Order: sequence, then structure tokens, then C-alpha cells
Amino acid sequence: SVNPSFAPAYLGRAKIYLKINTEVAVEEDLNQSLSLDPNLVESYLVLSEYYLLINEPESALDTLEHVEDFDLNSPLTQLYLAQANLLLDESDVALEFAKQSYDLDQTLLPVYLTLGEIYLKTDQPKLASEFLETYTIHITDNSKAWSLLGESYYKLGQNDKAMEALNISIELDDNNLEAYLFRGYIYIDREEGQSAVNEFFNVRSLVPDSFDACLGMAQALSIAGRLADALRQVNSCQTLILNEGHQAGVFYHRAMIYEEIGNFVSAAEDW
Repeated sequence: SVNPSFAPAYLGRAKIYLKINTEVAVEEDLNQSLSLDPNLVESYLVLSEYYLLINEPESALDTLEHVEDFDLNSPLTQLYLAQANLLLDESDVALEFAKQSYDLDQTLLPVYLTLGEIYLKTDQPKLASEFLETYTIHITDNSKAWSLLGESYYKLGQNDKAMEALNISIELDDNNLEAYLFRGYIYIDREEGQSAVNEFFNVRSLVPDSFDACLGMAQALSIAGRLADALRQVNSCQTLILNEGHQAGVFYHRAMIYEEIGNFVSAAEDW
């Protein structure tokens, strides 16, 4: 109010709003700062960060084009480009940007989290675990990071370490559905059917249309010896199928349940 034409003031207020996790006036303040000073690079970066937080990767990429005009070799620019492409499922492109960010500044901790997530998506759990271990040593209160680390351990067959990481994730955020999902998979591996049922129930209470939780629940019920419930459950997953992989999963697990029941004719049809 003292100097309404001072662009950094709007930037500063927007950064405070982001820190306290509120979207109030963030975009408005950042756009105002840029209208007053189109060369204020930090405003573009913070605006990109904001768009990534609200899951608008296309808007983030559009904003980052302005940053590239000023400083293409900024590690933060490369990081945000990686995160935007990751949200768009462009994992290979995201990986290249994340590597560039890492090469430019190995002290930038968020890039370790991003690289861990990308390596998981590209089926490289060993590399994922290495970057996520480094991240969680320094940042101990990020539920997502612990969940991703647990997932990487699970995919490496290190279920005890995975469970420890997933437990921490849920302690930090009891709405982390991925953590419940992978705890369920671990209980399936341990043949602890009812414990697995409980985990998948938690996922479905958060995301009722989760195909993975639906199919996991069917597996868990089968392991628990509740075969009639398992059959009803796997059939209910039909309405959640999104791709051929999902359909194959239903056929496979339903055939296994039919075999357990002794209905070999129906099992053969699914096989």
C-alpha cells in the first residue's frame, strides 16, 4: 500500500502465501509483479512452482519459457522443467532435465526427490532408492519421499526396509494412499491376508475408484480364505478397468480364485 508499483513486494507476499500452503492471491500477486517488472525472473520461477503445486504442468511450461530467455542454465529452471514433464508422463524428457539440474547443483535437494520418482517410473528402483535415501537423510518429514523410498525397496525385494519406510510415510501423512497400497502388497507377499485387506480398505476409503486397490483387495481376500468375497471383489474391478493390463490382471486373478474354489471350467475360460 505504501508503494503499489514495487514489483518485489508482490513477489514477496506470494512466496509467503506459498509457504503457508494457501492459494490466496498467489497467482494474482505474481502476475502483478511481472506486469510491473517483466524481467523479474524469480517471479516466473515462483509462478512455475505454484502451477506445479496445483497440478497444471502446461501452465508451468508456458511460464518457464520466459525464464529460459534469461537463464537456461538455472538448476531450478531445469528442475521445474523435469517436474512438469513428469506430471505429463514424459518420463524420458523429465529425466534429461532432472539430470541437468543435478549436474548444475548437487546441493539442490528437491532434485533428488524428482530423480527418485523418475527412476521409479522408468523401472530403475536401485537408482531410485539411492537418490531417495539421500533425500530422506536431509529431509525427514516428507511423506511422499518415504512412500517412494518404500516402493523402491519393495521393487528390490527388500520388504522389511520397505515396510519401515512406508510406516514413516503414514505417520507423517495418514492419507498417503500409495503407502497403504504398498504395505498391502507386502502383506500379500507375507501371506497375511487380513492385514492386506485392511491396507487396501484404507486406499479405497481415500480413492474408491482405485483399480490397484480393488484388485489387491481381491488377492488379499483370497489369501485370507474368503474365496466367495474374493470372487465378488475381482468381478467388481471390471468397472474400473482402464487398459489391457488391467483386464489381464482381472482374468489372471479371477482364474486363480476359480481354481481355489474348484471351478476349473470358469478358470479355463479366464486363462
